[in-house]
Amino acid sequence: MKPLKKSRGVRYIADYEKLDLQDTAAFGDGPNDLPMLRLVGRPIVMGNGLDEVKAGADRITDDNEHDGVGRGIHKFILEDGKTK
Repeated sequence: MKPLKKSRGVRYIADYEKLDLQDTAAFGDGPNDLPMLRLVGRPIVMGNGLDEVKAGADRITDDNEHDGVGRGIHKFILEDGKTK
């Protein structure tokens, strides 16, 4: 069985839930995550991510040993989404 690419999975879920991809977020740390990160509106790179992944990122969270996903959700999704 051919493995499902992450970007294809994100697109499938967004289509299924009728979400605009610009309204979705994804977390990644490796080169295999780049297509998925380019697809979503809020790409977030983990602090332990490879330099080549971090290079084009404007959102970098803590590493996976320091609650990076939770902190990324709080900072880049919940806080960024507040009306000012």
